[in-house]
Amino acid sequence: MKTKFLLPVLAMIFAIGMSFTTVNADKAVATGFIETSPGNWEQVDVDCPTGLNDCRMFFSSEPDKIYSVYDAPAGNLIKTTNQVPVEVQ
Repeated sequence: MKTKFLLPVLAMIFAIGMSFTTVNADKAVATGFIETSPGNWEQVDVDCPTGLNDCRMFFSSEPDKIYSVYDAPAGNLIKTTNQVPVEVQ
């Protein structure tokens, strides 16, 4: 008799608990590479959701330097929905 009451209560508790563990799918952080100087590559994490535009970024400390983001050093450009460069801290 107690299991008929206990199982639905446990299911409800787990459902409520799992509702707080969902991930926001809008944030698509890509790990990419930028060429800071000829032949020197730096790994960066950029919010570039998949799209048709080239992923570009700039550091907040150097807003005048815009970098293209690649999937590997000297690799392919990462494509994104962003039309403007993304700021990276």
